[in-house]
Amino acid sequence: MNRQDDPTPAPTLAQIKAGLSPAVLARFNGPVMIAQLPSRNAVALLSKVGTNQGVDTFLSADGISISISDGVIVATRGFGFDLMRADYAEPLLAIKNPPQEIARNFSHLDGENQLITTTYDCSYAIIGARQVKEVCTSSTQSFENTHSLDENGEIFSATQWVSLQTGPIVFEIIQ
Repeated sequence: MNRQDDPTPAPTLAQIKAGLSPAVLARFNGPVMIAQLPSRNAVALLSKVGTNQGVDTFLSADGISISISDGVIVATRGFGFDLMRADYAEPLLAIKNPPQEIARNFSHLDGENQLITTTYDCSYAIIGARQVKEVCTSSTQSFENTHSLDENGEIFSATQWVSLQTGPIVFEIIQ
């Protein structure tokens, strides 16, 4: 998923999705995730490799992984400046029942390999048909996420912040 030195624009999620025929999807034997990392001009297709205690892990061909619980990113590996752990139970309830305000924790490793947890004050609001905006702020930084829900109220597509250095990941789950 690392293309930051390549000036050629990465394909968009829509372009990759358009190329996913039923025959191609059948080779994955389960859900796939199309993920875009705008900060690195990168896009990848990840396949679901497992579920542990309600957290689904998706893996790319080059070893990048994104773990989600019901559409909320809870961890990443292989990006550098990875998200080691993020709250998801309360945010998921807030996404499904806005408007709400909650505190949310994100954990990252610092330069000395120590786990640092930052608490953000997050607010949730409806911004469109089945779309929710999440705005989170701490004393030193802020970010915005968007979550698109299907007709059953499940998150299938989102833009979610990972870390200050990585920025947001834009993804869509294809069943």
